[in-house]
Amino acid sequence: MDKPYSDVERRILTACSVARTSKKPNFAALAREYEVPVGRLRARFAGRKSRSTRQMTYTRLNEDQIASLVRWIRCLDNLHVPPTAKMVAISANALLRRANSDARPLAKDWVYDFVAQHLPEDLFWVQQKPADQKRILAEDIGVLTAWYDRLEPFIKRIPTKNIYKFDETGFLLGQGRPQNVISANKHRTRTHSFERGQLVTGIECVAADGWVMEPYFVAPGKAHLVRWYDGGKLSEETRIAVSDSGYSNDLLAIDWLHFFAENTSHRLGKSTKEPRLLIMDGHGSHLTYEFLDICDFYNIIPYVCPPHTTHLIQPLDGSPFRALKQAYRTKNNEIAQWGGDARDISVFFTEITAIRATAMTPRTIRKAFATRGIYPYNPKLVIEPLVAAQTPEPDLKIFDGTPPPEQISSIPNTPPKSVWDARRTRNKMVNILDKSPLPADIRDQLLRVAQSQIQLAEDKGLLQDTLENRLPKQRKIARKSQKQIGKFGALSTKDANRHIRDRKKAEEIKEALTELRNPLPYAAMSDASRARLDNFEVEHPPLLPNLEEDYS
Repeated sequence: MDKPYSDVERRILTACSVARTSKKPNFAALAREYEVPVGRLRARFAGRKSRSTRQMTYTRLNEDQIASLVRWIRCLDNLHVPPTAKMVAISANALLRRANSDARPLAKDWVYDFVAQHLPEDLFWVQQKPADQKRILAEDIGVLTAWYDRLEPFIKRIPTKNIYKFDETGFLLGQGRPQNVISANKHRTRTHSFERGQLVTGIECVAADGWVMEPYFVAPGKAHLVRWYDGGKLSEETRIAVSDSGYSNDLLAIDWLHFFAENTSHRLGKSTKEPRLLIMDGHGSHLTYEFLDICDFYNIIPYVCPPHTTHLIQPLDGSPFRALKQAYRTKNNEIAQWGGDARDISVFFTEITAIRATAMTPRTIRKAFATRGIYPYNPKLVIEPLVAAQTPEPDLKIFDGTPPPEQISSIPNTPPKSVWDARRTRNKMVNILDKSPLPADIRDQLLRVAQSQIQLAEDKGLLQDTLENRLPKQRKIARKSQKQIGKFGALSTKDANRHIRDRKKAEEIKEALTELRNPLPYAAMSDASRARLDNFEVEHPPLLPNLEEDYS
């Protein structure tokens, strides 16, 4: 990870101090010792100033505009809507146009230079990734804390070998992954691949001590095929079931539970009545009466995870399944590269045992339980990152003896209506104060007030632009029409627009016919009603009588 610019600068200053004690300093050795760039060390020793203290290298935005842009970024960040590079560029261009309507737009990469040179150290790039809204809402710290609190007594009372987690994952037959190859042809960027085939569901079960149970597969179809079992690569304990879709269901979930009880019975102690903790998700097939009744019969304690939290607390959803999927897709690449057909389910059953052996290792399983805070029991690993993400910075900070930076005048002032007004006011104040006998400190305070007016005007303009650009879009989304065109199957844009026009014309005819039954005379109708009737009369003359005569 790159070190902060300020830390590197501090080490460079220390290295420069050491270099000045020598008549002929060895810059390369000093750079290695203090872990700093040798070129920057030489330049700083020769007198070049630090980037943080150097004067601005461009003047597209003045200091007021930069300060206003930084405050705008902080404002959006505090509202949990951190701006993107595009939003910053739009706002910066708006600042330029407000100062000069003929200003040319900023360069394409200006935002990245601005962030590198002018943003404070507590503002930096953060990559955001899309997430299901249900998962975001599920990250409730209270729910997760209660879940871990209820789990703790089981972890303390039940031996590690009897703490199990099972989950399902899907294998798309034939699915590959990108790979790097060595070739003399730089255009050889594509490999053999196939359209995605059917889906096979794999049910995996692991224990907190690293033990991995034999898999349970659900294949699509109605009957088992002989070729699935050719080659003898599958373990004798591996079980394969079939369903029309390739997914598990209530009956298969019960069958798997019997399979689990049989395959873990040899791990029980002298007493076959030892409890087994089974951590699982809340899928409907795991919560049927029959499933829970069988759990009670085998002295299995089912412990259900909160909905939509698999990415947070389920061990298999982390590195084990990720490693399994990567190994499976890599093997599909290899099969396709040598002319095989990875979509064939018999090929899947031939290769899956070796794939699982490389991915589902005891070390990987133990690490998965540890990183989820289940065993060893440590819920802080999951809870604390969520707390840190939701806890705002405190408004009050403990005084550490460092004097505060110089503050802008606290004299209250009303933001002007525009930046031009603020600049004009400041210029007038400068002219007046130059001729005034007031003390220098009072003149400085008044100029700071004028300066704050300019910055407030810039802030107001940025926030107003942001609201004007965003709110109409939100209203448009919120007011989307629920009208349907009709059930026509697939439609081209041309046909869809034709149906819309026909429906609109039919609605106009209906409104005009409604107006015919209006008891008001034609002269007493509203302008809109008369216009509709007039237009309708022109388009459909046989349907309407003379309105002037009948309604006069």
